[in-house]
Amino acid sequence: MQTHNHFKTRIQEDGVLLLGFDHKDKPVNVLSSDVLNELEQIVNDILTNNNVGGVVIVSLKNSCFIAGADINELQSVTDRDKCEQLIRKALDLLNSIENSSKPFVAAIEGTCMGGGLELALACHWRVASTHPSTVFALPEVLLGIIPGFWGTQRLPKLIGLVPALEMISSGKNVFPKKAIKTKLIDDMVVNIPADKRTIENITSEAFVAVAIQRVLEFTSGRKLKLRRKIGFWNRVAGLPLAKSCVGLHAKKLIKRARGNHYPAPLKAVDAVLTGNETEIILDLVTTPLAKNLMGIYFAKNSLKPSKSDVINPSRDRVGVLGAGLMGSQIAANLAEKGYEVAMKDIGTEQL
Repeated sequence: MQTHNHFKTRIQEDGVLLLGFDHKDKPVNVLSSDVLNELEQIVNDILTNNNVGGVVIVSLKNSCFIAGADINELQSVTDRDKCEQLIRKALDLLNSIENSSKPFVAAIEGTCMGGGLELALACHWRVASTHPSTVFALPEVLLGIIPGFWGTQRLPKLIGLVPALEMISSGKNVFPKKAIKTKLIDDMVVNIPADKRTIENITSEAFVAVAIQRVLEFTSGRKLKLRRKIGFWNRVAGLPLAKSCVGLHAKKLIKRARGNHYPAPLKAVDAVLTGNETEIILDLVTTPLAKNLMGIYFAKNSLKPSKSDVINPSRDRVGVLGAGLMGSQIAANLAEKGYEVAMKDIGTEQL
């Protein structure tokens, strides 16, 4: 395997290839066009490499698996044909992963949203860490568009029509406990992340070790015990006549909550029901509403304080609120140890 810009790879002796995603230009992993090109090349190499039995996809960034597609690219798109080329490339890539005879297992810790979740849906198994940063969502409707990498079709097959419609049309977050309950993930593992993740030490983390074990179970021919059986009512909801009724009810609820001002949630329902996902997202992505919502997204992010904005408190100065018996004793003890102490109280007589 050759050197790549955004990915690190390592083939273990057991034939499991570790595919570590670490976007070189961004603090989070996003599926930009150059990332998709690179990943396509890697997947093609994997499929033709006899030394590789299966793959574990994992992030080398703490607290972020894949945050989604590159919104900067989406906002800059004005040409429908160029956008379609990008989407078709991503669809072909995810289809090659899904249809591969070699198992692909997603080892997920941190943010798994949008295109990142759609990539995980194309994998044959999903292992997630219980770390507080782990969260799943398809938030595209909040940007005025819909999922574009076949998430509107893969998600209902996995968790059922009704919960999939709710997740896709609302953009709401799903955390690991609910994800395992709804069959969105297959394993949930308690994990303590390494301070500095590398492709060499990632196997020491519990959720990655489980993902590797799942690949080996696939390649050994052992039939994994799937927990993906959709409940009875969700199966009924997927029947043609019921499916139409569920879609109409979903649209009624959306209109009641949001009115007709935001077409994306309603269009998301259409995409789920008809499978016409690509045409719908192409109609939406170049609209002024989508561009404005993406602009709002960037504006919100610009208001978030960066690490450089946070004041680094001095370890030699301590403030004590309350100059009563307890506060004054704490202040005295700190002063004896060499700290500079500032006391504050509602009355001046205590000071």
